[in-house]
Amino acid sequence: SEKIIYLASHKDEVKRTGTKGKDFGQRQFSFDITTKALQNWVWSPSFAPDKGKEIKVLLDKDEAARNLDRIVAGQSHMIAEKDMRIKELEAIVKKTLIYRFYTYARIAKRKIFK
Repeated sequence: SEKIIYLASHKDEVKRTGTKGKDFGQRQFSFDITTKALQNWVWSPSFAPDKGKEIKVLLDKDEAARNLDRIVAGQSHMIAEKDMRIKELEAIVKKTLIYRFYTYARIAKRKIFK
């Protein structure tokens, strides 16, 4: 987020940074890199270590449902927080200068008063 805020006021560096990011993404997230573990397994396939072992259910149905509810609530909270941050970044990029300052202030307030 700091880099994005920096680039918002240094337009001359935006293209260079974008090119660096694209190059990094193509190097680190290529199909060949991201499927390396799968490729290794294909050349030497084996069964999972737990094949043939008995699967034990550790939670009863009600406890599992409560855990699932907690997980869903946590994920919903995380998604709402990420959506808010995306809207802030979109406002910085797409809105007028005054609205950008307003958004910067909101971000600073959120970071200071967590």
